[in-house]
Parts: sequence; structure tokens; C-alpha cells
Amino acid sequence: MYCACSCDADIDYPPTICTVTNPKARVEHQCCECGETIQPGQHYERTEGLWDGRWDTFKTCAPCVEIRDTYCCSYNYGELCEVLRDVSAGIVSPHASHSDSPVT
Repeated sequence: MYCACSCDADIDYPPTICTVTNPKARVEHQCCECGETIQPGQHYERTEGLWDGRWDTFKTCAPCVEIRDTYCCSYNYGELCEVLRDVSAGIVSPHASHSDSPVT
């Protein structure tokens, strides 16, 4: 599958074990990407896994999941905003030449 995204994450340690679920929040949580509060009753993505010998859990709000799934095929949890900022800076950079753009 061809990927045209510019989100190039440096994933040194992919998870040994990883489980992704989409529960409905019973209590408030904080999105690991945007920092917004996930309210009780809202669905969110919960990723639990073992990265480089360390267990971790990431909770991502639905809007961030949609943005990530639409624009990135490779990412590190907690870095979505930074990656998108870098990508958008490259798109609107005054130094970018139209000749550098791929022809479709």
C-alpha cells in the first residue's frame, strides 16, 4: 500500500505487545495528543502496550484519532501536534518551490 503522508515518525522500538480498544469513558481522561479532556460518555481510543520493556497506556480523543488516521500512517503517541505542525510548515514554507511538488 502506497502512503503519501509526510508524517515520518522515528519508531525505534515498536511495541512487543499492543492492544487497542475504543471504550466509552466512565471518568474524565486527558488526550495524550491535544491535552483536551475526554468527558464521561465519550468514546476514545485506548492503547496499551509494551514498548522497549516498559508498559504504557495512551488515551486519544476521537478527533485526534480521526486526524491521525487521515494524515499519518506512522507516528509516536503524544507527538501528533508536533508532526502536523512540521508537515504544515513544509507545505506553506515560502522557500518551497512548486517544482519540488509531485505531479499527479
